[in-house]
Amino acid sequence: MALLRDDGLDALTLRSVAERLDTTIASLYRHIASRDELIALIGDHVMGDIRFDRTGRGWRADVEALMRGMHRISVEQPLPPSTRSRAGYGPNMLRVVDAALGLFLEAGLTEEQAGYATITMLEFLASSAIRRAHRGQSPTGAAGSDGFDELLDALPAGQFSALRAAGDIYVSAPAGDIFDHSLAIFLDGVASQLPGPSQH
Repeated sequence: MALLRDDGLDALTLRSVAERLDTTIASLYRHIASRDELIALIGDHVMGDIRFDRTGRGWRADVEALMRGMHRISVEQPLPPSTRSRAGYGPNMLRVVDAALGLFLEAGLTEEQAGYATITMLEFLASSAIRRAHRGQSPTGAAGSDGFDELLDALPAGQFSALRAAGDIYVSAPAGDIFDHSLAIFLDGVASQLPGPSQH
């Protein structure tokens, strides 16, 4: 983590880690098979920073707090997006999955529904981090929104009417707003599956 903070992801090699630890690459290979495994281990370590505090305001607020905590970690830590979508599970990731499943079960979802809700939650969080990294999206807007009007003007008239109407929002919505709206849509979907008249 110190190496990542000091020099960035590109500097994270087994050689540089060995030098930082004043040992040899051969020594590291006794414990870590590859750079990918090292990154996966760091990713699980980062998940240890996620808190599981209850809000006292019901399942929806608790799930939202968990998701916002995971989102904050994914934005703050200098890890590649692929780390967040790996199938491997360390102890900290298992704690996150267990907490999410527990919240959905307590809300009243069936075991199957809770499983799918947790999968969807994790994939949404991973795609949010990947989208920001790949599109160069900042908290204030999406890179590439400049020139969008010119692009539309160059297209045949009468086509892409929906894009002309709402395209500005699509290309320039701030990353924070995208996360907030997507989170609300996800939680509304979960709420729609709850039994009984009360879905909050």
